[in-house]
Amino acid sequence: MFVNPECAFLGFPLVEAALNADAVGKLRLTSDPPAALLMPILLKNPPQDFQTAKKLFEYLTNRIADFTSHEFSQLANAKMVPAPPPHTFHVDTKTREKVQTVMYKPTDCYFKSESQLQGTIHSKLFTFVDFGPKANNWLRACGVKNEPTPQEIAVLLIKDPKKFLDYAGGSGG
Repeated sequence: MFVNPECAFLGFPLVEAALNADAVGKLRLTSDPPAALLMPILLKNPPQDFQTAKKLFEYLTNRIADFTSHEFSQLANAKMVPAPPPHTFHVDTKTREKVQTVMYKPTDCYFKSESQLQGTIHSKLFTFVDFGPKANNWLRACGVKNEPTPQEIAVLLIKDPKKFLDYAGGSGG
């Protein structure tokens, strides 16, 4: 049992709110579940939609110090970030239908920024996410970067030059 009501949405049992702090201390109850109990949720049952992910990532931001570098290494390579595929929008503004989300590894995502505009070649080739400032702190700790490196762009170019050229506007000739 845990004390912090913020962890209840994860399915963890909470102590009665009426239990006073003295009793909680005597029972040696902790405020939140340890990282070892949170890891299986993130690795085997990650959130499948934006709202659930945002809530979870915001909660985990306050828990960053509880995770080891080994755990963050595991999380960096776990498909736990729901996002629409590159060059699509989260919601079709005409039909209001949700675009199917795909699960990504944090190391395969980048943060949206003012300079990264919709319709640019980067937005067509890479996955950009924004779960809000608080949740993004957690994602940064898990390996989401601000922008693709020149090396990552080169790898994509070598991997699929036709796709890269098509998104860049064609060969022009």
